[in-house]
Amino acid sequence: MSFFYLAEGGLGGTHSTVGQCTQVPAVGPYTGGFTARISKINSAGVRTTVVDKLPSSQTNAASGSLVSGVADVAFIGNQLYAVLACAGCSHGVPLKPDAILRLESGEHQADNIAKPQPLPLDPFRSEPKSRGL
Repeated sequence: MSFFYLAEGGLGGTHSTVGQCTQVPAVGPYTGGFTARISKINSAGVRTTVVDKLPSSQTNAASGSLVSGVADVAFIGNQLYAVLACAGCSHGVPLKPDAILRLESGEHQADNIAKPQPLPLDPFRSEPKSRGL
């Protein structure tokens, strides 16, 4: 049976990191939560959750409450990987940075396999000043 794998950004969340780290101007402060997921859909259109409770973030209401989370999925051989975008302290999810995730078959767990270095032009990727989520 064939499956279509879907990266779902989630709904954002209500957790704010204002006062814990630098906030993104104009679209911040972001609020975050754990509402993103990866689903697979079979040829009959039935959706099954592969993994859920992944980080999700949302811009402020004035900028449209735009949501980000799992940005993409891909297979290398039989191994499923996902790109987690817009996490980290500046996006309301202080202990979960942007990452490439390797999904372990049958375990429904996401393990960080790489923690990309922040881009020099993104000054808002900062570590939290105190423990949060």
